[in-house]
Amino acid sequence: MTAIDADLCAAAIDSQSGELPLDWRFDYTVPFRPHALDAETSTRLRAVMRRLGLVYGAFDRRLTPAGENGFLEVNPNGEYLFVELLSGIPLSERMATFLAG
Repeated sequence: MTAIDADLCAAAIDSQSGELPLDWRFDYTVPFRPHALDAETSTRLRAVMRRLGLVYGAFDRRLTPAGENGFLEVNPNGEYLFVELLSGIPLSERMATFLAG
């Protein structure tokens, strides 16, 4: 999930479906798709951003098979372009709008 100010953009990565299940980052056959966040998760992620004083954050989360959200980390310098290219979410456009704003 990429946070740009209050804008939250999540992508689901089917990390276990590829040929390299131990590290999906090297397997570009793994499907990415936009993912809608529920209201509670969005509220909690925005609270993390406020608490840490961040305007940008690349969150690593895990959605369990039971549908539960797990928080792994937030990277204040995380890469987002690969997510944009593989999911179609216009993150660069959103970043440009924020910076121009």
